[in-house]
Amino acid sequence: MTRTRALALLLVFGCSSKSEAPAPAPTPPPPPPPRPVDAPPLAPGTVLRERSLAQDPDSLVVTPNAIYFSSLSAGVFMLRDGTANKLDGHWATGIVGDDDAFYYVARTNNEDGRLMRMPYVGEPKQLAEWNGRVRGVDDTHVYVQASGDRAAIKLPKAGGDPLTLPCKSGMAVDRDWLYCLERGELARYDKTGQGRAVLGSLPKLWFRDGPVLTDRYVYASTEASNGAFGWNIVRMPRGGGEVEVVSPDAGHIYELTAAGNEAYWAESKHPSSRKMVVRRMGDADPAPSDFADGFGYVRAIVVGATTVFVADSNPARIVELKR
Repeated sequence: MTRTRALALLLVFGCSSKSEAPAPAPTPPPPPPPRPVDAPPLAPGTVLRERSLAQDPDSLVVTPNAIYFSSLSAGVFMLRDGTANKLDGHWATGIVGDDDAFYYVARTNNEDGRLMRMPYVGEPKQLAEWNGRVRGVDDTHVYVQASGDRAAIKLPKAGGDPLTLPCKSGMAVDRDWLYCLERGELARYDKTGQGRAVLGSLPKLWFRDGPVLTDRYVYASTEASNGAFGWNIVRMPRGGGEVEVVSPDAGHIYELTAAGNEAYWAESKHPSSRKMVVRRMGDADPAPSDFADGFGYVRAIVVGATTVFVADSNPARIVELKR
């Protein structure tokens, strides 16, 4: 092959390689998924769960692992995973709990009451023979209202000799003090029942239910003023001061309770299409507001950090609501 022809072939093959099609462009990545739209927060009082019961509940203790309740008929029960197991077959006057156990007075029609300690883990223990209702616990003692016109007592959680207290009506305790409703006065005592101080008074009315303690106030219910139907809700500073009527002539008041800076209670005004209404009032609020309605007969209200549990006996159920 001549040199001239070789050059010609090289030029031809060189031009041919430069005319090939370019490589395809890479496939672009898929677009990102659409950003989810945040659901609006649930309003306070929204029903989170409803647990139907075969027994009419009367009082509640709520723990992270179970719900304990007494029944209007005989029995104390533990509700877990949808099943209510009977722990005590006696009639109980109400249950009050702490971190380790709950306490109640158990009785039948033919026997004296027995103050019981029911641990969440372990066996129950009788602490004393006593007819009444548990009103509170502190770190070391149980505080029990007596039946009839007798004075109250406190006794060690582990059992021991009772100490008589001056409270003959409503009673509440905090870390340092004992609070007693005494007809038209709210009195405060030290934990031994000494050093009486009147925090507030209602000269023309009697206290009825309470007291319960928020961060700043003592709340209670009283007779309605001016002969009106129903009761009042009142409050006064925990250190003493003017009694403020925050819900006048509210109808019948049930299950007044408190936690943190809020008080809760149930009201019944007949006739009412809403049945019983649970109301709420914060320490900074000028007036109470409706929290939830539609209950047949509220028997207990337990306030947790983020939820509120309401025991209703008509129908028999425990309703869990957003706080």
